[in-house]
Amino acid sequence: MIIYWTDDAIDHVTAIGEYLRLTSISHSEATVNRFFDRARQLEDNPYLGPVYPKANLQRVRQLLVGNYRIVYYIGRSQIDILAVMHQRQQ
Repeated sequence: MIIYWTDDAIDHVTAIGEYLRLTSISHSEATVNRFFDRARQLEDNPYLGPVYPKANLQRVRQLLVGNYRIVYYIGRSQIDILAVMHQRQQ
């Protein structure tokens, strides 16, 4: 499957990276890279993550990456990354 990052998700990753960069450039870069590496795993296994409880739909799922969650939608031939947020965020 193709992984498509929505503009909102890219904005979230950018904001997280910029925030983390204030304290550690290397931690910022490592965290951002982990987001993309983890999402790439969905190409072969789209149902890897559990259902995202806020959506309660089988096609809307989440992957945990440290203290963050990647929320994604499984389409017919594409996975849309919808959001990347801290786990404390609703």
